[in-house]
Amino acid sequence: MLHVLAQLSGATAYAAFLGCVIAAAFAIGALDGEPAVRLARLLAFIGGSAVLLASSSSTLYHWLTGAASPRSALLVELGLLALTAAYAVVVARALEGGERARQ
Repeated sequence: MLHVLAQLSGATAYAAFLGCVIAAAFAIGALDGEPAVRLARLLAFIGGSAVLLASSSSTLYHWLTGAASPRSALLVELGLLALTAAYAVVVARALEGGERARQ
């Protein structure tokens, strides 16, 4: 199950990346690019979350199957936890800045 979750999260991140590229192309070509910028921001958040989920679930999968040692799996998961905390701060700041820009 974890292996499938990691694969689906990776595919979601890739689709979000493509969506960001397309939205950015629309924002560059449009006179009013605000909707495209908001879409790109949302897709970037979805993609970043999917990458964190894929990384965590694949690390757990490799630990459960014995391909990764408990120590290395723990260190990777702790690093991902710290990265998730930093990502949450960045997302909160970006959402706050987006709300201020709309006012």
